[in-house]
Amino acid sequence: MSGWLKISRDILDDPMYLSEPFTRMQAWIDLLFLANYKDSTLFIRNIEISVKRGQVCRSAESLASRWRWSRGKVLRFLNALENEQKIVQQKSHVITLISVNNYEDYQSCGTTDSTTDGTHKKKVNKESNNNMFDFEQFWNIYDKKVSRQKAQKLFDKLSTKDREQIFATLPAYIASTPEKKFRKDPATYLRNRAWEDEVISATTEKKPELLKIDVV
Repeated sequence: MSGWLKISRDILDDPMYLSEPFTRMQAWIDLLFLANYKDSTLFIRNIEISVKRGQVCRSAESLASRWRWSRGKVLRFLNALENEQKIVQQKSHVITLISVNNYEDYQSCGTTDSTTDGTHKKKVNKESNNNMFDFEQFWNIYDKKVSRQKAQKLFDKLSTKDREQIFATLPAYIASTPEKKFRKDPATYLRNRAWEDEVISATTEKKPELLKIDVV
């Protein structure tokens, strides 16, 4: 059977989409949805990561939570996809990038990719950005594991612009608070929009000591 079935990425917001454990086919389709629509970058542990069009930047733990699988099942599934030459995995000590082979073949052709006013394209780009700047990435980079549910509810309400600002400024904030006990709780950081605050460096210059002279 040939032809196209055009499905909007808005389906990801449907409550039914994540309501049950995924089948292998659902997981494969989800990877296609999660793949970047355009090139972008993010910072993880102060390291700049470049994510190209057709790539997915997600940890196995993130996918396991999303698909309601075990981490081992996710790893076995990704390895099977790679053996079938559907994806290529680029693993490092920081993150795993999943590149969808022949990504362009899964994109519709002709004028159906956009509308005359560009509305559809804007929705696609917004969804792609939200996938890139997701809570799991924030949680791992912030690295203070307290009140996860509260933090995630606050994070999910953020706009794409706010998420971009958070990921742009977060490395500097973390560097300024190397001791986690002095770092705000994630929920507090999000609730107070702390990414808009000035970051005070943890290392401050020592003031020169004044020479004290006793006058007799």
